[in-house]
Amino acid sequence: MKILLVITIIVLFVLFFSIGVTKTYAIGKQKLLIYGFRNIVQDSSDKTLDTKISVFLYDQISGNKKNKYKLCIVESKINLKRNNRIDENFLYEFAKENGFYLVLYGYYAKKGEKLKIFPKLLLVDRDIVVGVDRIYPKIYAAIRKVENLGISELIAYKSKKKLKIIYISSQTLMEPIKKVTVKKNKKPIFNSPIYFEISNHNGIIFPGNIWDMLYSHGVFSDIDLSLLSTKRTFPISLTFQTRYSFFNMSNNADYINSNLNMFYLGLGLDYNIYFKRYLEAIRFSVSGGFTSTLLSINNKDFETIDPTGNVSLNLIFRVGGPLKLRLGGGEFFVLYVNYPFTAFYVSAGIIFGK
Repeated sequence: MKILLVITIIVLFVLFFSIGVTKTYAIGKQKLLIYGFRNIVQDSSDKTLDTKISVFLYDQISGNKKNKYKLCIVESKINLKRNNRIDENFLYEFAKENGFYLVLYGYYAKKGEKLKIFPKLLLVDRDIVVGVDRIYPKIYAAIRKVENLGISELIAYKSKKKLKIIYISSQTLMEPIKKVTVKKNKKPIFNSPIYFEISNHNGIIFPGNIWDMLYSHGVFSDIDLSLLSTKRTFPISLTFQTRYSFFNMSNNADYINSNLNMFYLGLGLDYNIYFKRYLEAIRFSVSGGFTSTLLSINNKDFETIDPTGNVSLNLIFRVGGPLKLRLGGGEFFVLYVNYPFTAFYVSAGIIFGK
């Protein structure tokens, strides 16, 4: 069993660092397009002010010591305008086509010498728009700094950075998107349609059948590595699972001393139902594999490797950035050589991923 544990740790270590080359796993910088902001008043957008807001935000976000974004600015926005409103469908297609992870845009209103900004953030891979105050605090802080500047001071602002700009040709929205011409840097090397999640969750196991006469409950720690699609229309994911479980004697302690150690390795298929709010997904999982079982009774050891199955239901909540909260429960069964082991469990943990 120790050999299996060492092998699992090595596999997880290699996978953890190999994930770093994908564009979606938070180790690399995420591509953020600052599309800009328009005056909320119909037909009164000031192009100079629009541009200055974008440039100031570019400097504030890129100048952050913990900046995790690779930024670009749109130079011409005429093709994304219809009645002074931003065409979000066109914006999504454009960002997706050009490999952006996030798009920052929105509207503003003048209040004397100050601005009130109404920001929106498009998560391109999920095709949803979210607020920035809780989930992206650094971007939100940059927007608040814009609001604290006077309009005259903002218009006079000049960037000292070399801006990365995407130039979009002028055309009407009614023309096909494929006719948009873009001058920009080369596409990223890694533009994978998949991404990884690594999660750790711990819980309590409640044995059934005859096993509950020996153990009232046990504890476990589980590490999962899941492979998911960036397209929410494809709900299936693949998960590599490990689980270490431990039970000790709780009854008849005067004449029985017993421990049960179980180390599980398996592969699972998940079905994800996605949502757009703090509850990100409901995940149904079915997995199968093998468990290395070590049963000790009165200092006598019985070690076997047994086929194992598992079913579970998990609720996944978005916390902020790459972190998510996972709450769930399920049932697993081990075809132990002497008597099948079945148990229910509940768990809680975190997910680190997209």
